[in-house]
Amino acid sequence: MTRLLVGLALGCLGVTGLFAQADDARRLSVRRPPIVWIESGSSVMGATERDLEYAVWLCRQSRPLELPSVRPETDGACSPLRFAREIPRRRAWTDAYGIDRFEVTHARWRRCVAAGRCPPARGRDDDRVSAPSMPVTGVTWAEARDFCAFEGGRLPSDEEWERAARGGHRRHRFPWGRLFNASLANHGRSPRGPDDQDGWAYAAPVGSFPDGASPYGVQDMAGNVFEWTDSPPREEDVGPGADPDVYRMVRGGSWALPAEVLRVSHRAWQPIGEERSDLGLRCAYDRRALAGPDASAILRAP
Repeated sequence: MTRLLVGLALGCLGVTGLFAQADDARRLSVRRPPIVWIESGSSVMGATERDLEYAVWLCRQSRPLELPSVRPETDGACSPLRFAREIPRRRAWTDAYGIDRFEVTHARWRRCVAAGRCPPARGRDDDRVSAPSMPVTGVTWAEARDFCAFEGGRLPSDEEWERAARGGHRRHRFPWGRLFNASLANHGRSPRGPDDQDGWAYAAPVGSFPDGASPYGVQDMAGNVFEWTDSPPREEDVGPGADPDVYRMVRGGSWALPAEVLRVSHRAWQPIGEERSDLGLRCAYDRRALAGPDASAILRAP
């Protein structure tokens, strides 16, 4: 009877995901909802000059055997120009929205395939990257967009993605804070390749690094897999004569890439037909698109 009354009371308060542990009837726990809801407001995007200095330092730390360059300030692999598109820092407004707490898994994607709404993912049939709990990869931007529509959502904008990753903290360079910590994300080695230093040589099951979550509680926003957004790059990013609409921004770095790429301000984009083995997605949601108690639980950054 006590458990029933507790459950009813929490239900009236709008708490979702309550479940009893089968092995101990006296214990109750609250499962965190799979969608994180974020209030409307403005937040910072991009990097400061000091942030770019830190990115260059991280890059050089991961490339100790880099060949000397005649002009390292302009043509080296760790040149500041590599990160120059992250500046200037600016403020961006986002309306209230929801975002997946975790990257979309193979299990979720296969439900869409079974419904006839999505094609099979083109990733390798290898449990190191394609087990049900692993993030789905090998999908194009259009396929990722269609999956999110099937789920009642959409792909996040570039601004929404960075806000969810930074959590309103303008000084954060990573979801967890200012300094890189190799144990808080599934990352790779420089210049590109798997690295098992973090416990996973390739992809990791989503949510494997809870201590690396953003202040909003969104997980794996640094590393594991790059994530499609719905935003094209700026015209100045792709160069004169190029069509930015044939690209979309991808965010977060991956299991195959080093620390400097995992920063929340890092800018990268891919052709919309790309099917990389380290490129996946998470979905965003509009409040009006979903019904239920979660839609009223708008979270504020701590």
